[in-house]
Amino acid sequence: SGYVLGISEAAFATLMGDLELQTLDHRPRAVLLGRAITEGLAGYGPDQLRQAIDTTQDRYGKAAYINVLGTDYAWLPFIDSILVHAEDPVLSTAAMSALGNLVNPTSLTGDPEPLVLAIQHAFVKQDLASVAEASGLITNPIFENFLVEWSGTEALMQDMEEAKQVLELPRDVETLIALQAALDALAGKEDSEPVTNPYNHPINWERLAEVPEGQRVVLKTSKGNITWALAVNDAPGSVESFLSLVDAGYYNGKTLHRVVPNFVAQGGCPRGDGYGGQDYSIRSEFAPLRYTSGAVGLASAGKDTESCQWFITHSPTPHLDGRYTIFAYVVSGQDVAQQLAQGDVIESVTVLQ
Repeated sequence: SGYVLGISEAAFATLMGDLELQTLDHRPRAVLLGRAITEGLAGYGPDQLRQAIDTTQDRYGKAAYINVLGTDYAWLPFIDSILVHAEDPVLSTAAMSALGNLVNPTSLTGDPEPLVLAIQHAFVKQDLASVAEASGLITNPIFENFLVEWSGTEALMQDMEEAKQVLELPRDVETLIALQAALDALAGKEDSEPVTNPYNHPINWERLAEVPEGQRVVLKTSKGNITWALAVNDAPGSVESFLSLVDAGYYNGKTLHRVVPNFVAQGGCPRGDGYGGQDYSIRSEFAPLRYTSGAVGLASAGKDTESCQWFITHSPTPHLDGRYTIFAYVVSGQDVAQQLAQGDVIESVTVLQ
């Protein structure tokens, strides 16, 4: 038609060029490129998308372009190849996201076997995020009748069981919960087998006695500094665990792997995709605190599964109250927190004396 998003090809090309110059965030360019390809805009096609994936150096930028592959079922072989061969968990997780976008009645009008086989490759790979995401896809009602009659279901379940054997608790509890639910569904069980994950990280009370309520820590990020006040009395175990990681330099160099505008900025994942954790879990600490703007909470997969990932709220989020531990509040630098983008670096975390 010569137009995309209501603008001419020339104007669209200018917009893409301006984004290239003005921002390091590949996500808007990826979305626009995907739309241009879908609309059949001259000069934009599969080759441009492949080139963007191959040449983009930033891992989150590359992941943004991989996500675009989920807009067209014809990309399934390419998605499968990325899933199988990607060594970076951020990229394999992006491939799983794209694969998940293909699981819908619109794109799945023919034989579902190629899609199920691609999902099965995620279990064979035995990557934490891939297994968790694939487990969620397997239980999609779209596959229900197909899997009952498919000759490969038994082999699929065997690959799932083998993936289960390599999981380590408490670190991999999120993946285990999803995988067990998928196995139980395939086995015809109405109720999924409960996954127990007792917290196993003792609190160093002697160390904590030296930390005053409201202890300040400074996060130096690539966008500027953010100062927190720690809620020592309300979340002692969470604070002590956080400070232990700070002392070890754990957070230095980690990225903000998830940023949802007007919601949260989340960091601290060792993998960079949100599925990583420590080899321990700490108990949830639900004090009568509220998720106002600038609250700092611990990410979790359920009660007593907290570890090293935290998030800063951009605005009041009362639906999180009583569900996620709050262990700090931003006392300065909330404007910096609002500007954080996926891929921004946590350069250091310092405890103020």
